[in-house]
Amino acid sequence: MAAKIIPATDDPKQAALARNRIAAAKCRSKRNDAETKLAAMEREIEDLNQGLKADYHALREEVLTLKAELHQHATCDCELIQQYLANEAQRYVKNGGGANGSALGTMVT
Repeated sequence: MAAKIIPATDDPKQAALARNRIAAAKCRSKRNDAETKLAAMEREIEDLNQGLKADYHALREEVLTLKAELHQHATCDCELIQQYLANEAQRYVKNGGGANGSALGTMVT
């Protein structure tokens, strides 16, 4: 902000009021600039949050789809799949029906 010239006056009270007006205008300008920057930052963070939520939901859906595919192979002879299903069943029972607080650790039936 460019320096403003304070009119010469013999009254010290008027000079103080003039300086105060200039300081108040400068303060309002700085506050408005800070608010604008915060609003821009808020929009940026909100966009990032929306993107992360979309990624989370896509990954969660992918995990559920993969688990459903594993459950379709419950009758095959693959030892790894049988081991996984047995472990998931034990964890499901141990945690009281899957209420373990993990969105990705619950069984799909």
